[in-house]
Amino acid sequence: MRTRACRAPTVDVALSGAPSAQLAAGGRGVFAALVAAGLCAGLACEPQTTPHTARAVTSPVPAVPAPPGPSLSPADAPEEFEPEALYDRPRVDIYEIADDIRYVELITGGAMPEAELPMVIALHGRGDRPERFAQFLRGFDRPARVVLPAGIVPATGGFAWFKIRARDRDVEGFVEGVTAAADRLAEFIDVITVERPTTGKPVLTGFSQGGIVSFAIATRHPEKIAAAYPIGGWLPPALWPEAGPPDVAAPPILALHGDADAVMPVAPTRRAVSKLQALGFPVVLREYQDVPHQITAEMRRLLWKQISAATLAIRAGNPIQLPPRMKRRRRTAAAQTQLPASRGDRSRVKRSRARG
Repeated sequence: MRTRACRAPTVDVALSGAPSAQLAAGGRGVFAALVAAGLCAGLACEPQTTPHTARAVTSPVPAVPAPPGPSLSPADAPEEFEPEALYDRPRVDIYEIADDIRYVELITGGAMPEAELPMVIALHGRGDRPERFAQFLRGFDRPARVVLPAGIVPATGGFAWFKIRARDRDVEGFVEGVTAAADRLAEFIDVITVERPTTGKPVLTGFSQGGIVSFAIATRHPEKIAAAYPIGGWLPPALWPEAGPPDVAAPPILALHGDADAVMPVAPTRRAVSKLQALGFPVVLREYQDVPHQITAEMRRLLWKQISAATLAIRAGNPIQLPPRMKRRRRTAAAQTQLPASRGDRSRVKRSRARG
């Protein structure tokens, strides 16, 4: 049985070689203070929001303030890292905890932290961290409670939702990892929507591994969420439902994907979306020409528009609408030879050309 951390007005700040100190602020207050001090560059946090008392978190993996700059592509790094290597750095624990999962909470649109708000749950990609992934919601102006959980598996530079990569040959292990993450987060949703004042069911989005898990939750646990907006993700065939949506209304799914994605190719996503549509699931796939494995400004604009409409519909008790389907445009020959944007993808392309 999992235990929940109780609320406390302090949070640990541990320094190497020194006893831990206590700050008279909760995790949310510390997170806001870091942003105000410029220590968490690019985070979607609003320093003017009044912090409120939070739970103290003792994290087995120390929470190190993120380096500056965006991190919206998966890390091209070794599979594992040693958590102990981080203990020699100063750290401030900015995470909350619910159902034994760490998370960061952001309040948008000038809302009060303890107000009853629509909830948006955003899942980062492999090797990322909640406080870095939060930047893609910077400036979102609708009142909402944005919850960014940390992946349940340690990975170089941050966290992951499962160990096996999508391109690995261990298909069975990959499917088991996705399933375990989706089921674990479904439990987290049950807890967080009770512990934090929430209007309706949460809206779910995620990038890369977070997009894969978003697809899986929408199809395995449709009763838990109001809508799902996966970015650069897909649903493995082994997890395709055998029948149409259950008695509960299936959450609308809007998938965003670049057609030049070399890390998570769009073709499997097309097949998964076609299968779900054939089964009667409300799914729309929006493809972005010449876009590699990343979140572009155009993607973010559509995502914000969709999340904004979804939160308004949730408040009003109305169904959430999806944008219309669009015909896929053919890519030009020049676009087909364009290199992916991430450093790891460029190195893989160069190696494959050298072998050819």
